[in-house]
Amino acid sequence: MKTNTKKGLLILLCGLALSLPSYADGADTIRVEKVKPLPPPIDGGHELPKAPVQPPVVALDGHTLYIISGCDDTVLSLADENETEAYSITILAGTTMITLPEWLEGTYELRILRGQYMFYTEIEL
Repeated sequence: MKTNTKKGLLILLCGLALSLPSYADGADTIRVEKVKPLPPPIDGGHELPKAPVQPPVVALDGHTLYIISGCDDTVLSLADENETEAYSITILAGTTMITLPEWLEGTYELRILRGQYMFYTEIEL
C-alpha cells in the first residue's frame, strides 16, 4: 500500500505543478515590500492588525504585470518622478495578468492600495 500511496502523491504533485500559472520567461518577480499605513478613516475605521502585513507579489515582463498574490480587490497605480499618477486600475479578485499601456515608458513608482496600506516599489518600463 505504501507504493500506491507514493505513486498517488507523485501524480497529485505533477498535476498540481501543471495547473499552476506559468509566467513568461524573463519576468522579474517583485515583492512589493515597502509599506505605508494610511491614516484611519474619519469614522474611526479599523485598527491596524496585530499580525505582520503580507506584501503583494507581482512579476513584470515588459509591459505585462503578472499578479501572483496579495492583490485581490486592490487599486494599482503608477506615479511618475513628480508623484503625478500616470495610470490607475482596480485589480479584481481572480485577476492574474494586467497589460500596462505601451505609452508608459521610464521609471515609475508602482503602488498597490489594499485597505489601510499602500505598498510601493520602483519599476522600469
